Amino acid sequence: MSNENAPRLVSFYSHTSSISGAEVVLLSVLDGLDRTRYEPLLIAPCGELANSAVRLNVKHLPFDELHARFTKNPFRLARYVFQAAIHIFELRALLKRRRPALLHANSIRAGMIASMAATGLNLRVIWHLHDILPDNAPGLAIRKLANSLSRTAYLAVSNATAAGFAFCREHHVVTRKIEVIYNSVDSKRFCPDADARLAIRQELGLTDDDVAVGAIAQITPRKRQLELLEVFAEDHAKVPNAILFFVGGGLFNLKNRQYEARLKARIDELRLGDRVRFLGKRSDIPSILNGLDIVVQNSDREPLGMAILEAMATAKPVISTSVDGTPEVIADGEDGFLVALDEPTQLMQRVKSLHDDPDMRRTFGMRGRAKVLTKFSPGEQASRLDSYYHALLAD
Repeated sequence: MSNENAPRLVSFYSHTSSISGAEVVLLSVLDGLDRTRYEPLLIAPCGELANSAVRLNVKHLPFDELHARFTKNPFRLARYVFQAAIHIFELRALLKRRRPALLHANSIRAGMIASMAATGLNLRVIWHLHDILPDNAPGLAIRKLANSLSRTAYLAVSNATAAGFAFCREHHVVTRKIEVIYNSVDSKRFCPDADARLAIRQELGLTDDDVAVGAIAQITPRKRQLELLEVFAEDHAKVPNAILFFVGGGLFNLKNRQYEARLKARIDELRLGDRVRFLGKRSDIPSILNGLDIVVQNSDREPLGMAILEAMATAKPVISTSVDGTPEVIADGEDGFLVALDEPTQLMQRVKSLHDDPDMRRTFGMRGRAKVLTKFSPGEQASRLDSYYHALLAD
């Protein structure tokens, strides 16, 4: 006899083992889940993500990594389609055995696999939307598929992400409801820490007069680290105490790894000495943030921005391009600066303003942390997600 008061099984499916912004969000969801109501099961490849989930006392079921993606190469596309078909078949068999109440897919790619695997199983599937779909033929096809899936629900990390998923080429394609629940940040882990600041600045060889400017993100073309490097190289004389740090790695695919190589090569070509430093992928981001004075995000797409939230939680002023979800996080001129995309002069003006004014840096930092503590707290995210799950299960 089944126990009606037993926690409901919720399976979380991730197609990747690497940790970037979306996987950080998934870990925060797992950490905040009410275990008296829901029992989490992570279906994901072995690796960094699974290890982190196990440390949160989440059961892990190993599953092969999915490399399939859209490509114009017909041979590669055929291989990807074959791989996706195997994933669908294997995931469907797993779902039949485990019989979860909900299947929470942590990306659009994972969502498509999950929805097809769950066809006919009377299982609610959630696509967690962390990315802005492009306005191209594959993007339109995904939106049309999404609009046809009656047992699939859609959860976006920002209003901009929801709108970007619903609309394509100015047409309202996805008419289904899209719930918005903001990401959260652990404000106990990401917090001002004078000792951590002293230690990391000593490690990096920084003096009290140095103004550390950090770009913390996955190294990828959409984060536009190369463009940031070029504008800093051109105007670095205007911010004589500034040192620019790039933190992150080229994850997930060859294109990103090649972009990382180009960035490092260009840093060497510019011969700026210690004025620009590449730190690579680091596991001590809270310490790195404490050592910085200014954080810059130069993305052309930013659904919400976990790195922005983490910087604000650490009381660091953030300068970001005003794209997608960033205006939902930063109030321009109040707790950070928003700059127009492809306006490098404006970006460097904002860097100079903060470079020259320590009081402004402190004020923006305190205001940003206060916002994170209220609007982007783990408690708020967990409460809203709990209500969302409850509504889906009652439907």
